[in-house]
Amino acid sequence: METFAQRLASTMERLTPSPKKQAELQTKAARELEEQKLRFQEAITCHLRSVFGRQYVRKHKPQQTVIQESITRHLELLYHQGIGAFYSTGKGGGKTHLLLEIFVRICTREWESAVASFSYPNGPQFIEKTCQYHSLDKIVEVFRSKEKLRIGRYNLIDNIGAPDVPSYVLVGLENHLEEINRQGKALVVSSLLDRHELDKISVYRGILSHCYEQCRFYKLEEQDLRLSAEVLGDPDWRVNR
Repeated sequence: METFAQRLASTMERLTPSPKKQAELQTKAARELEEQKLRFQEAITCHLRSVFGRQYVRKHKPQQTVIQESITRHLELLYHQGIGAFYSTGKGGGKTHLLLEIFVRICTREWESAVASFSYPNGPQFIEKTCQYHSLDKIVEVFRSKEKLRIGRYNLIDNIGAPDVPSYVLVGLENHLEEINRQGKALVVSSLLDRHELDKISVYRGILSHCYEQCRFYKLEEQDLRLSAEVLGDPDWRVNR
């Protein structure tokens, strides 16, 4: 009489795909993964164009972004521990391109983690839930329309510290940062002003306080990346043309 162990072994043998079938399944899974990667890349490119603008996306060159080794470590802290960052640099220093690169890297990494089990999320919805990017001028528009800013797992706020921002906008932004903190979400901020300069502007102190609570502060190299090598070599380049 066949024992239970023998019956179990026989059943497992029948259920185990043949080497040929296993190869077919692996090929199919690899093909589906590549198709899903393309869909995700299309979705994130479309999203970046809508929130950062076509010009920023077109001109963006990851290898030229100020993603130095230290900033790569900041990304590890952000991804693994949710520790945010406050980046300050001068005009044309690449703040927005830095946030764009952080957006792409974090969103891609979260997507790769999500599909590890071959469970593919809806691209646009996944991106919306994962990363939210808001520049200060867009924040002004949102609050002027009496709407709310969306919150994602990672929240990127660009160019705070600009002058002549209505007080109700700054109050709304301060409340938004408080809600991000309350929900335990991550925050990444960029500014033309460093923390000492921002602290001198009384209306920004509440916002800065939330940044102290959620971020580490980093000052980037003061270099106008909009200037080409030709311009840098000849300061009167535009006049001489």
